[in-house]
Amino acid sequence: MDLSSLNEKQRLAVETTEGPVLVLAGAGSGKTRVLTYRIAHLIRDLGVHPYSVLALTFTNKAAREMRERTSALINRNVDNMWVMTFHSFCARILRIDGQVIDIDRNFTIYDETDKKSLIAEVMRRLNIDSKKLDKSVAAKIISDAKNRYLDPEEALIQASEQIAHIDEIYVEYEKAMRDSNALDFDDLILKTILLFKSAPHIRSKYEVQFKYILVDEYQDTNALQSELLKLLRINNKNIFVVGDDDQSIYSWRGATVRNILDFDEDFPNATTIRLEQNYRSTNTILKAANSIIMNNCDRKGKNLWTHLGEGDSIVHYYASNEFDEANFIAKTIMRNVNAGAKLKEHAVLYRINAQSRVIESTLTSYGIPYNVYGGLKFLERAEVKDIIAYLRLIVNPADRSALYRIINVPARGIGDKTVELLDNFAYEYGVPMIDVLDDGDIFSELPTAAQKKLYPFAALYKELVSLRKETPSAYQFTKKLLDTIGYYDYLKSFGDEGERRLENIQELLNAISEFESNIGDEGDALTLFLENTALATDADTADPNQDKVSLMTLHSAKGLEFFCVFIAGMDEDIFPSSRSTEDPDRLEEERRLCYVGITRAKKKLYLISASERRLYNYPKVYRQSRFMQEIPDFLKVCEGITPLNISFQSYSGYDRYASGSFTSRQSRQSLNTNRFASKPPVKVEHPKVESNYKVGMRVKHDKFGIGVIEAVVGEGGGAIVTVRFDDSTKRLAAGYAKLEIVKE
Repeated sequence: MDLSSLNEKQRLAVETTEGPVLVLAGAGSGKTRVLTYRIAHLIRDLGVHPYSVLALTFTNKAAREMRERTSALINRNVDNMWVMTFHSFCARILRIDGQVIDIDRNFTIYDETDKKSLIAEVMRRLNIDSKKLDKSVAAKIISDAKNRYLDPEEALIQASEQIAHIDEIYVEYEKAMRDSNALDFDDLILKTILLFKSAPHIRSKYEVQFKYILVDEYQDTNALQSELLKLLRINNKNIFVVGDDDQSIYSWRGATVRNILDFDEDFPNATTIRLEQNYRSTNTILKAANSIIMNNCDRKGKNLWTHLGEGDSIVHYYASNEFDEANFIAKTIMRNVNAGAKLKEHAVLYRINAQSRVIESTLTSYGIPYNVYGGLKFLERAEVKDIIAYLRLIVNPADRSALYRIINVPARGIGDKTVELLDNFAYEYGVPMIDVLDDGDIFSELPTAAQKKLYPFAALYKELVSLRKETPSAYQFTKKLLDTIGYYDYLKSFGDEGERRLENIQELLNAISEFESNIGDEGDALTLFLENTALATDADTADPNQDKVSLMTLHSAKGLEFFCVFIAGMDEDIFPSSRSTEDPDRLEEERRLCYVGITRAKKKLYLISASERRLYNYPKVYRQSRFMQEIPDFLKVCEGITPLNISFQSYSGYDRYASGSFTSRQSRQSLNTNRFASKPPVKVEHPKVESNYKVGMRVKHDKFGIGVIEAVVGEGGGAIVTVRFDDSTKRLAAGYAKLEIVKE
């Protein structure tokens, strides 16, 4: 084969065919190229039979691309070659040899929906209240136990320590899976390991068959996958893994960066090859990525570089708030498009989904089409749709779809058959379903069992109608509705997922409050808000051929690249998240996530901080992210409301790293521990105000009118002032609210 198109390190990786090999492939360094050329080299140059090569990856798309590229290189069909995901590989093994451990080859694979439905059925059978333990929480605990490769007894002990009854659920769930001849995704790998350990002759058969094993995205492997690879390599040591410890960002899925960091220990005498030449980004972008990731201790170490030139400076835009941030993004996109760029060459990345609402609405107002990649639009998220359905039913009692959605949310024991019965009665009498509940004569004709189930909801609906009459404010009514239906308690039952859903509910309240403040006396705010959301919720299917801006979380961006990238919310407690600042391991993963985001950009990169943002329904002054401080001044230009004084000090180790002078792990750990101790916090310069506000003062706001100050936190323009107006209480940033003191 002609390998002349490969650079020196890529060629070394392709031609080092014997023994364990770890390739540390930096972002944009051509790892897929190396994998496919290596497979082609083995088959075409060394005469290895395609059936003797096993290539494992994490997505069907990646596996398909690897097969297609390999086929083109060797000019032959490789569809029957073992190039597949971990789960596909294990499913094939179990269908061939699973009967050795009593697994029927016709087993069904349950996805997450199937799994949760079965857990819900098990919980009903065990009389476990779904309000106290959500099926999603139970599913995650069971999955975590399996992925940490715990034996069943240990898994039960640890699981029961986390939450009551989970051990009972675990046992019954496993029995139900066996009775259904089904395996879940975790079982596929776990049962294959069990097969290999309990039947050494089966393991030996596959070890002999696969003389060469290649693994893509090794940093994303978990404990189960690592154990599987070790079993396949007990005697034959030809294992080749490609990964980037600096892009290990999925610990919440069970992946562990330790697999790649400890590769030398798991596979002694391994060869390590670094792919550091980047074919995607400019040197300026790569230097920024290098300067940030150097502050991590748990990494192998590499330094990305490119021949693509220095490129434009990184723009750090300092916004006044999230609306200024979104406007800057929209205007910059329009400017780039007018200069010849396409919309689809732009991506807006953010740390949490709740950030997308203002960005989405602003892009819509500018007429800029977009896709939410790897997730739902804000108004399409389940928890947001739940509350909007309640509001729709209050405004329009004949809304059958809304009633269907929320009649059993939160759970009230109203099953599908009862709802169908209610629907049939409504059809027979020619009235909306809600009228059957509201009309005593019709309601009394329902079977007694159905009446008992439906009566609490009928009473709740009447309470909400009465509450609406008493509460003209759309924002205040929605807050009361959430309390009345017990939605906050319902979200708590989802564990960590519930916290993310709560963030979206808070953003919905924020949206209603903003909408109500802006429409004035144009009409009923709730009716107009629902009309506005109905026009904005047409779901666009993501199509890479469509010319649309991509919106996504930083986690979803991994593996993608764009001409222009915006990273919104470069603020402390957002990115890095507030949870990570006290946990060194979490903080290092947040920094890796930042590295991933930055290296998605090919030519243009915009990092956006905000002096203040109302993210969770109240304004808060933010300090710019520490990651911004880790980027040297000479790589960026600052724009926005305040010129920033960001001095990049030598504590980051960037200069030593760029010159090739690596510190020892011990000294880097010391550096990591102390690097923020002597660095003063960034001082945000807020607009000056004429006077410090005090509790009891009467002030005037252009939009909200005259109010009385109830609390003041901070001083001067940076103060947060709580003001009680006639019909609402607002928390305002003194430097931006333009409050006028009303003299007595």
